[in-house]
Amino acid sequence: MLFRSQDLKTALADAPDVRVVVRNFPLNAKCNPQLQAEVHANACLAAIAGTCAGAQGRFKEFQGLLFENQSSLDRASLSGFAGRAGLDTAEFARCLDSPAASAAVAADVAAGAAAGVTSTPTFFINGRRIPGGFQGVEQYRYALAIERELAAASAPKAAKP
Repeated sequence: MLFRSQDLKTALADAPDVRVVVRNFPLNAKCNPQLQAEVHANACLAAIAGTCAGAQGRFKEFQGLLFENQSSLDRASLSGFAGRAGLDTAEFARCLDSPAASAAVAADVAAGAAAGVTSTPTFFINGRRIPGGFQGVEQYRYALAIERELAAASAPKAAKP
């Protein structure tokens, strides 16, 4: 199943109380020691590129281009996406080769492994790990509604005067 970021964006438009945190967990053994294979050939470079876009404050714009163009994640394409996302392309190119960007991806991979992540996408809603994406906006909305109800049911009740 292909992750559709637009479904998530649409569902979140009605959920201003939801905080989204994105972490890297590239499906490629070259940068993810949790894997035995190279599932996505350009996953490591794409993860580093996302980190570099984030360093310039344009992660969301860049991430959208990555999801729209999942079959074109080679270095030349990523550089083109950087320009389209409004990044300083010279700084972006320097960042792609920087040890700091690679280290940031490695830290995300380690944190993901520690949290039990084995695939992408993996969502955590109120601490509950949900591997794989949902199919369609309504499934995202349903999951959020369930979690809100569970949180409300477990919230401490105010004492009556």
